[in-house]
Amino acid sequence: MSKSNNSNSNNSNKFVTIVVLNDGETFTDISGCSVCIIPQEDYERVIAEGGDARDFSPVVEIGLDNMTLPMSREDHIAFEDSLAQARAIARRQAIEGEDN
Repeated sequence: MSKSNNSNSNNSNKFVTIVVLNDGETFTDISGCSVCIIPQEDYERVIAEGGDARDFSPVVEIGLDNMTLPMSREDHIAFEDSLAQARAIARRQAIEGEDN
């Protein structure tokens, strides 16, 4: 995947962050996109019934348009801590759901 970029005379570059899907052809700008962790059963149900992404109930959702890279070490640690907290909440909710 490559694209030629003709920059103007002052050599300033503007960039757009995109997400390329695994088919290697489909892409979109990152605004509004997210990475979601969903139960496998939900994924299989939506695939079988012909649903779409709105039919998922993510356990964890990471908004990609909120990420700025490269992150400082402090930001990276805070991000990892937030992700660990989200995973702990998801585990606790799964366990509590099993008990009911």
